[in-house]
Amino acid sequence: MHCGGMRRFAAGLTVFAGVAACSGPSPTPNPSFDFSGIDAFWSVVDTLEQDRRPALEQWNRLFATPGYAALVASEFERAYFERLFTIAYMPSMRESLSTELEGPSGRNLRHYLRALELRDSLAAQEERLRTEPLCEPALERTAAFLPQPPVDGCPPVSFVIFANDGRGYDPIVIDLLASMTWDIEPFLAHEFHHWLRNRQLAFDQAAVGPDDYAALWTLSQIQAEGIADQIDKAGWIADPSRTPAGREGYAARYRENLAATPVLLRSVDSLLCRHGTEPEGRAAGEQLQEIVPQSGHPTGFYMARAIDRGLGRAALTSDFANPFLFFARYQEAGGGTRTAFSECAQAALSELRRRYERP
Repeated sequence: MHCGGMRRFAAGLTVFAGVAACSGPSPTPNPSFDFSGIDAFWSVVDTLEQDRRPALEQWNRLFATPGYAALVASEFERAYFERLFTIAYMPSMRESLSTELEGPSGRNLRHYLRALELRDSLAAQEERLRTEPLCEPALERTAAFLPQPPVDGCPPVSFVIFANDGRGYDPIVIDLLASMTWDIEPFLAHEFHHWLRNRQLAFDQAAVGPDDYAALWTLSQIQAEGIADQIDKAGWIADPSRTPAGREGYAARYRENLAATPVLLRSVDSLLCRHGTEPEGRAAGEQLQEIVPQSGHPTGFYMARAIDRGLGRAALTSDFANPFLFFARYQEAGGGTRTAFSECAQAALSELRRRYERP
C-alpha cells in the first residue's frame, strides 16, 4: 500500500471532521463504506463477457463512482482501466490477453481474472464489510500513531477492483479482492492514517517547484509509509509466519529492502547533497525517487522504528504530517551512527523545509 502516484501528493488541506459516526444509531456499522464502484464494475464485466463493448454511458457510470473517480483524478488514466478490463473480460480479446499477461500489465490483469474467478467470494466479502463492525477498531489502531485520537467518525472508504492494494485518497480507495488477502482491520487503519495525514500535510503540493518535486515526493512518501507501516506491517516483519496470505513475495522483498536500508541511506545522503548543491537539483531528486524501493515503505519503516525506539512514540507521532521534522527526528535518534545524514544532506533538507513548510 502506498499514498499515491507522482501526479499528486495528497488531497488538499481541509479540516478533519468525521463524515459519519461510527457509534450511535445507524443501519450499518460502517456507514461511510461505499460499494457503488463494485456494482458498476460488475455491470461492465457482464457486458464485456457477452463480447460486447460497454456503451459510453456505462463507462461514465463506472468512473463517476467515488472510488474510480479518485483513482482517475489522482493516479490512473481512465483509458488504462477501459483497456485492461476489456482485455481481461472480453472473449474476443483472448489472444491479446495472452500477450499482455507477460508484459508490465500482467500483474493487474491476473488480479482482474482472479476477481472474476472469486466473484461469489467477493460478494460474501462485501456482505462482511457491510455488517461487521470494522471502523472503530481500525481507528483505534490508527490512533496509536497519531498525536491525539481522531474525531469520532469513519473516513470515507470506497471499494473497487483496481490492484492488490489501497490508496489513502479522498475517499480512501480499497480493492475488494485485496481486502480478502490482507488483514482488513490493520489494512483500513493504515489507509485511515494516510487520509488523516493528507489533511494536515505540512507543505502545499501546488507550491513545489519542478526541480524539487521528485525529491520532496520521495521524502514525503518515506515518512507517510514509514509511520503507517508501523500499524499493519510490524507484526509480520518480526514474524514471517504472520505474513498475509498471497503477499509472501511482497513481504520477502520488503524484508530484503529493510535489511539493505543502512547502505541505501548512504546513497540517499549523497543524492540529497547533490540536490542541494547543483544549480538544478531535479536530476538528483529523480534519481532519489528511483533508488528508494517499494514507494518508500521499507526505508520509512526503518527510520520510523529508529525514531520510536530512540526518542519515543511521541517524537514519531507529534508531527505525523511533516516529513521535514521526520528527517530531523531521525537525525536526532541516529546521530553519530553510520546512517545519520551528513552536514550537506542536512543543509539540503533544511533548504527544502525553508522553501515549502507551511507557516
